Amino acid sequence: MFMNSDYAAVLFDNRLQVHVIEPDPDISDERETRLFPDKDGGGKITCAALTTEFLIFGTETGSLQYFFLEDWQFVNEFRHVIGIRAIFPDLSGTKLIFIDDKSDGIIYNPVNDAVLEIPTFSPSIQGVLWDNWPQDKNVFCAYDTERMYTYSFWKKTVNGSQCQLLGATKLPFGYKPLMLYNGDVSCQTPSGKLGFVRLVTHEFVVADGQDSVSPQETRTNFQQALSLKRYFRRKDLALIYGDFRFEDAWTY
Repeated sequence: MFMNSDYAAVLFDNRLQVHVIEPDPDISDERETRLFPDKDGGGKITCAALTTEFLIFGTETGSLQYFFLEDWQFVNEFRHVIGIRAIFPDLSGTKLIFIDDKSDGIIYNPVNDAVLEIPTFSPSIQGVLWDNWPQDKNVFCAYDTERMYTYSFWKKTVNGSQCQLLGATKLPFGYKPLMLYNGDVSCQTPSGKLGFVRLVTHEFVVADGQDSVSPQETRTNFQQALSLKRYFRRKDLALIYGDFRFEDAWTY
């Protein structure tokens, strides 16, 4: 089941039904519920997601469709060459990662239908989390049962769109990642409680509050801020620790 503040959606028997949670007298009856696919030949639905404004689903034939809840109509469709197995949009739905039948991870931009294959994407990946921290909206982690892999994605660079693997973090046995915020991953533990794991690519966030940091740790912290393109953090680290080599690197 998928939910937002107004709607709930359920995927069953390769069909997807969306239904308003609380009926509104100002909304017509035809906009209270809808079943997809609503026509023959639409293909079996294999995955779905619900954001604040969009119902998104993928099919076994490679179709990726965006349904705009406010206007109650489709606003975008993309055709992939093979079937789509899983989808993971960010909070707004303007960036999305899908895994196809070859277990490749693809970043999709619904604005211009641009796609970018994620490098070093393990075929064992079970899920993807976008970082909910506003400053890291281009960071995501993909996870399997043993590790979480941190990536950064940038739509515009001098070399075009780029995606880079930044590092891998060991996942405690039985932990299921639920949410990512500023490098902290909230997980469900085997006992059903909430546990937290910090990504190794974000250790410099904790180091900021330490009084004593070794030169090697300082260098590592600086490189982590550099890889995440946190320009304000890179300058702060360079100035705080007084290493002009770091200061020069900030202007790079």
